[in-house]
Amino acid sequence: MPMIKTSPDHPSSMADRVDKRLRNSGAGANPDVTVQKGSGPTRTHSNIHFAAGHVKPRDVRDKSIRTTAKG
Repeated sequence: MPMIKTSPDHPSSMADRVDKRLRNSGAGANPDVTVQKGSGPTRTHSNIHFAAGHVKPRDVRDKSIRTTAKG
């Protein structure tokens, strides 16, 4: 196992540093669904945003292509 050298004046403990490394880095934007696959250093986090902050698409089902293209 490799030796980990830390500075004695570092503000956080080794347990805090490990906990910070294992957190989901993309959960700060409040995803609708969060999925974690695996555990340990090889895990992956999937954060799914349903709307993704976009404007709802226009309803063009009852319009002709020419009126839709005009905007």
